[in-house]
Amino acid sequence: MKSIKKKLAGFYVLIALTLILGGCGSSAGSGAAEEALTIDISIFHTENDPFNDIFKEWSEAIEEETDGRVKFKPYYSASLVSLFETLDAVRDGSVEAGILSAGAISGQISEMGLLETIGTFSSEDQYKNIYKDVTPELESLFSDHKVEILMWAPGATETLVLHKEDFITDLGQYKNLSMRTAGRWQGEQAKLLGAMPITMDPSELYLALQNGTVQSTFQTVGLTNSQNLHEVTPKMTALGLSINTIQYVVNPDVWSKISEKDQKTIKKISGEVGQSSYSMLKKREEEALKSMAEKGAEFYHLTDPEREELLKVIQPVNEQISKESAKAKAILEVIDKHE
Repeated sequence: MKSIKKKLAGFYVLIALTLILGGCGSSAGSGAAEEALTIDISIFHTENDPFNDIFKEWSEAIEEETDGRVKFKPYYSASLVSLFETLDAVRDGSVEAGILSAGAISGQISEMGLLETIGTFSSEDQYKNIYKDVTPELESLFSDHKVEILMWAPGATETLVLHKEDFITDLGQYKNLSMRTAGRWQGEQAKLLGAMPITMDPSELYLALQNGTVQSTFQTVGLTNSQNLHEVTPKMTALGLSINTIQYVVNPDVWSKISEKDQKTIKKISGEVGQSSYSMLKKREEEALKSMAEKGAEFYHLTDPEREELLKVIQPVNEQISKESAKAKAILEVIDKHE
C-alpha cells in the first residue's frame, strides 16, 4: 500500500513539474513574439517630394532593424491633419506621429525660429556639426512641449524666390512685395526686406500664386518642383542659402509602447539618417532644378556680393530670437560656434 502511495506521489510531482515547465515555456514564447506596432504618421509633403527619400530610408531601416516590430505608415499631403495643426494633434494623441516644419511651429516654440530662418546652414560639414550639438537641446525642448522628437533634417540646402515676371535680385524689389513665408521668423526676415509676409499652408500656395493672393515666396526646391510652382512662377532666383528644417515627432504615449531596445535602435537610425539628409536633399535638389528648367523655369543665381548684402539685412533676426529664452540663446551659440 505504501509503495502505491509513493508511486502516486511521484506521479503527481511529475505532472506538477510538467505544468510549471510548460507554463514557463509558454510565457517565454509570448515574450519573444512581441506584437508589431504600426504607427500612423502625418506627412505634409507629397510622395514624390525629395523629403520622401529621407522618410523612406528612415522608416525602412527602422522596420528592418526592429525585425518588423515597429513600422511607420505614411499619410501624405496632409491627409490626416494640416501642417500647422500637426504639433497639437501629435501632442494630444489624435495623430500618433507627424513631420513638422520649424516654420510651422515657431509661433508655439519660438526657439525653433533659429532653425526656420534663411541662411542657417552654408555647408554639409557645418550642418552635421550643428546637428550633433543641437539635437540634445531639441530633445529637451520638445519634451517640455510634450512630444518626442526622433529626428530632424534641413528644409532645403537651396532657397528659391519665386515670381511670375521678374528675377528678385535687388533688395529694393522686395519693397511692398506680398510673400508667402513659412512661419513667424521668416516673416520677420521678409519685413526687414520691406516685403509683406503672409503665412499659409504649402498646399494652398499654387492657387495663391496663380491668383495673385501672394506675389512671391521663399521656397524650397523640393516643394517648388513637387507642387509644380514653376507653372505659375517661372522666374526663380536661387539665393544659395538654406531654409527651414523639418522634425519627426511622436506622441509620448505611443513612444512608451516601444521597447527600450527598439527605442535605442530608432534613435540610432534617426541620428544616422538625420546627418546624411543634407547630401540626400542636395542631390535631389540638383535633379529638381534641372527638371524644372526643362519644363520652362528660368533661374538666376545670386552672386556672392548679392548674397552677402541680403544676409546683412535678414540675419539680425537670429539675435532677436535668442532673447526669447535660455534655450534659444544656447541653440544660437551652437550655430554661431560652427559658422
